[in-house]
Amino acid sequence: MKNKITILALNKNFKKKIAKNLSKKLDMFYVDTNELLKYDLLNIDKVIKVAGLDYYNKVETKTIKSLSSYENVVITMDNDSFFYKDNYKFLQETSLFIYLKVNYNYFVTILEKEKPKTS
Repeated sequence: MKNKITILALNKNFKKKIAKNLSKKLDMFYVDTNELLKYDLLNIDKVIKVAGLDYYNKVETKTIKSLSSYENVVITMDNDSFFYKDNYKFLQETSLFIYLKVNYNYFVTILEKEKPKTS
């Protein structure tokens, strides 16, 4: 039985909002893989610059593998993380995958709302 929901989408704020609302409705725990990695690594860009992308990918895979043992959780992750090597295999047995597809015009509207206001 699947006890996890993994949500993927191009827009991270849209994905996060949907996942948080879904986790509340279903009384599930919410986890964002990027937030976990930022917590573990503090400055991802600096880690990649100093230790390299391979190191970052190993830490990311370790995090995703760890998430595969969680139960009753809604997970958000980036598409490139999901498709990197065997990351999806860690979650496929116990996770329902949802890919949020948004039409182009709506996606542009979302991006416009997220643009920082300049003076």
